[in-house]
Amino acid sequence: MKSADLPHGTTAHDTTLDRWYVKKLAGMFPWRAANGEKLTEYEVDNFLRSGRIAVMLPDQEPMTRTRSLR
Repeated sequence: MKSADLPHGTTAHDTTLDRWYVKKLAGMFPWRAANGEKLTEYEVDNFLRSGRIAVMLPDQEPMTRTRSLR
């Protein structure tokens, strides 16, 4: 899953900082927190790969990326 593929209105919870972000249609910084902090698609992609954030699509349950144990 990539940030660019997620629809407008998707929320992401940063479990490290306990902060929520919402994806909006906004140029270089589409992810925004209530405190005004902004994230780029690249930053969100890195957090998704590391498992640092959980994503909730509009009207759906939380999704986290699971790693395979190979």
